[in-house]
Amino acid sequence: MENRIKSLWQTSVLVILLCAFSFLSQFEFPYKLCGILLLLICAYLIVRNIRTDPISSFFGKIGFSKRIIVTLIIGIFTGGALALFCRRQFYLTLFSFKFQWFAITGAGIGACEEIIFRGYIQSQLLSFPKIFRIIFASLAHASYKCCLFLSPAVLHPVNLSLLFTATLIVGLFFGWLKEYSGSILPPAFAHIIFDICVYGDYMQAPWWVW
Repeated sequence: MENRIKSLWQTSVLVILLCAFSFLSQFEFPYKLCGILLLLICAYLIVRNIRTDPISSFFGKIGFSKRIIVTLIIGIFTGGALALFCRRQFYLTLFSFKFQWFAITGAGIGACEEIIFRGYIQSQLLSFPKIFRIIFASLAHASYKCCLFLSPAVLHPVNLSLLFTATLIVGLFFGWLKEYSGSILPPAFAHIIFDICVYGDYMQAPWWVW
């Protein structure tokens, strides 16, 4: 019980710091600098735990077992389908073959989010039931996303309830991919494919990317 409380407390603190960073990232200096400092603290907390826990505990299996291959295909297909849906909602052409430099950046951001939320955070709660881990990590990720647009510095209208709900639902599915496959690869590749297909033809980062 003590280990459960400790892991839940440490993980909750990390999520709060990430959300605070997300919120402050939309402000100008010096608030943005404070957000970066919070992100560095998060990195320190993660690295400190990596020293005591095997990296495989949150990356999971890196090989290509039958289960990983099947969930990897499902993840890639889902990421592509979600990307086409989003492009349609954004009134963009459904297919773009002129990838710009932000495609690489977007893929990197997506991969990092999966490593942190589905990988690290979800795996820090191994003493809890799978469904709890999946829901907790999904709620954390959805909260992080919404904090990007909660700031009064944001001038663009955003439907936060829709964003939270959509991110939560997709996060639950990605969390299941992680638990079922035992690997971070399926949700990471799904997120990478999504970001590349949605933002691949952006010549510069969207306004919400810090």
